[in-house]
Amino acid sequence: MKKIIFVEPRGAESNVFAKYMMLPLLGPIYLATILRQKGYDTEVLNENILGRDITAEDLGCDVLCISIITNTAPRGYEIAEIFRNTHPEKTIVIGGIHATFLPEESLRYADFVTTFEGEETILSIIEGRAEKGIVSGHRIENMDSIPYPDFSLVKGFDRKFIQPVMFSRGCPFNCSFCTVARMFGRKYRTHSDEYVLGLLSNTRHNDIFIYDDNFAADIRRTERILDGIIGLKRKFEFSAQVRTDITKNQNIIKKMSEAGFYRVYIGIESINEKSLKSIEKRQSVDDIVRAVDVFHKYGIKVHGMFIFGTDEDTPEIFNSTVQFCKREGIDTVQYLALTPFPGTPVFEGLRASRRLLHEEWQYYDGQHVVFRPKNMKPEELQEGIINSYKAFYSYLTLADDILKTGLDFLFNLPNSLLPQFDRIKHRLMGRYIVNRWLEFNRDYIAKIRS
Repeated sequence: MKKIIFVEPRGAESNVFAKYMMLPLLGPIYLATILRQKGYDTEVLNENILGRDITAEDLGCDVLCISIITNTAPRGYEIAEIFRNTHPEKTIVIGGIHATFLPEESLRYADFVTTFEGEETILSIIEGRAEKGIVSGHRIENMDSIPYPDFSLVKGFDRKFIQPVMFSRGCPFNCSFCTVARMFGRKYRTHSDEYVLGLLSNTRHNDIFIYDDNFAADIRRTERILDGIIGLKRKFEFSAQVRTDITKNQNIIKKMSEAGFYRVYIGIESINEKSLKSIEKRQSVDDIVRAVDVFHKYGIKVHGMFIFGTDEDTPEIFNSTVQFCKREGIDTVQYLALTPFPGTPVFEGLRASRRLLHEEWQYYDGQHVVFRPKNMKPEELQEGIINSYKAFYSYLTLADDILKTGLDFLFNLPNSLLPQFDRIKHRLMGRYIVNRWLEFNRDYIAKIRS
């Protein structure tokens, strides 16, 4: 029986933020599940979950499959070379978003490179029916043909307490910096309601992270699923990625709260209207303000994700964004540098205009500036992001939260305590992450200054 190992590499050590994103990609788990159901011996090794580097001793298999995104590509290639040096006669397959958009690069390290979605091509490779080289995958139309992912195949996953799930693929929007529409298409492909509810009924954990890039792209379907979740009468705690437009329908938000949604991740991107237009975000600052207010009205926390460095941004954007976040009461934030991922119009434009600082992919993670902005120096953008983190997750703000929590305790307002303790915890964590990031990245900051 063939042994097939799927590997998800870690990102660069310099991205301390990645250590707090310990959930696995679902692609390798789907493929390992499909092959296991066909009788193959499969295993998934995730370096983040293992907490260590994979070595040659871990790779006793006939076929090694490596799934890479852009910032994990260098480590993925390193693992491929380790395997090639110790098992030159064995087969290497590389897939994932980065391999899809730069397949010739990935092919230097593999026998096969699979592009796009691999559920319907992996068997042809394993069974020897595909020719070596680039194997073009395609987007799955019958989403229910994909089996429920078997997390028991992921070594070390039994120590995790959050279950990732995916109910759809694709996004009808077309933001210029995003790989989702290019990778999965603009057609919103969904699992049936029955599949979704069956998947949730079979999850081991109650804390669920929904990976869908836009959980509520189809409002009617979303409402049916929420009704179904409520009908399961099981106490879930959900977090999900959504757009601001979902809050135009407050009945949906009310049902999300009833179903157990406690946090949403919103791609706010910018409070600069010109920037929002330039990246084709199709939302306004008024939409953002409304969304935060509506989610808070129903007790759902907001994690705001922002992008700095568009051609419309000037150095004033940093302070104005932090003040906006504090004023609107956004619970937690992620401040990212505009990152030109391969396959996106932003990458193509910046590469063509020679504005990329380098193509060292391990730094293409949203935390490192890798291009020359139009209205500031690269180091100004890098330092502006870090200073924005420091200002939002400041010790002064933390002290205010602790004081307010103490006063609420004295005045016996227990219902307000849990959200405030949660906020204090995340502010402490945010500050710690920023300090650790600076420790690891002094050399990189010096590098982009030169």
